[in-house]
Amino acid sequence: MVIRQLCNTAFSLVIGLMLLGPVPAQAIPKTGQPLPAFDVTTPSGQRVTNQNYSGRVLLLAFSTDYCSACKKAVPALGRLAARYGKQGFHVLGMLSGFGMDNDDLKEYTKTYAVTYPMALFEQKFASEQFGMISVPYFILAGKKGAVAGIYYGYSDGTMKQIEDQARKLLAE
Repeated sequence: MVIRQLCNTAFSLVIGLMLLGPVPAQAIPKTGQPLPAFDVTTPSGQRVTNQNYSGRVLLLAFSTDYCSACKKAVPALGRLAARYGKQGFHVLGMLSGFGMDNDDLKEYTKTYAVTYPMALFEQKFASEQFGMISVPYFILAGKKGAVAGIYYGYSDGTMKQIEDQARKLLAE
C-alpha cells in the first residue's frame, strides 16, 4: 500500500514536471507570506477570491482529474471541512484536467462525492502563482491570509499534519 502511494506520488511529480516545466523560485509560497491571489469561479457561477476567506482558515487543495491520490484525498478533505467548518475552517478544491469544463467538474464532484467547493484552474496558473509541481498539493492559510503550511502528496500522515496545523490556526 505504501509502495503504491509512493509510486503514485512519484508518477504525479514526473508528469507534473513534464507538463509544467521549470517553476520560478519566487513562485513558491513561503510560510508567513501572504497567500497568492486567486480568482476562480465555481460550476454554479460563484466567483471566489482570497477575500471570501478573510478571517477564516483556508486549505487550497490542488488536484487533477487523472491523479488517483487526489481522488483518495477527497473523503479526508470532506471530513476536515465538516469537522472544523463551524469553527471557520474551509477547503477549496482546485481541479485541473485536459479540456475540462464546468460540466466535467460537476460530474467529478458527483462521482467522487466531493462535499466542499471546487473550481477549475489552469496548471500553468498553479505553477506560476502557487509553486505547484505535483499533485495533490495543499496550501494552508491562516485567518490573516498568510501561508501557514505547504504539503505535498496524500497520506494519513499528511492529513494529520494539516489537521493539527489547522486546529492551531483556528485557536489563534
